[in-house]
Amino acid sequence: DARKTSGYIYLVFDSSFPEYITIGYAADYKNRLRDYNKSRPLSTCSYVYVSKQLTNILKIERNILRRINTYAYSVADRKEWFSIEYKEKLIEAAAVVPVVIV
Repeated sequence: DARKTSGYIYLVFDSSFPEYITIGYAADYKNRLRDYNKSRPLSTCSYVYVSKQLTNILKIERNILRRINTYAYSVADRKEWFSIEYKEKLIEAAAVVPVVIV
């Protein structure tokens, strides 16, 4: 499935929950942001970071989350939501596309 092998890594900030930030992947990042905002009366979600289009996106996301989890704990068992204090570190981790994917 091409949607699972090609896509974008993103970080989203939701002003309704200013203490958190999320990282994820999407085949179509514009539609993904619409999905985040769909259930809200106002568009409170915005991108902090969007990567260039990447292949092997699932493996890349897994690798990034593994790296992040060495210094940051996700919020309340939500694997991709983190405290906003890690915003810069999350951007750094997302911006470094691994050359070798395990």
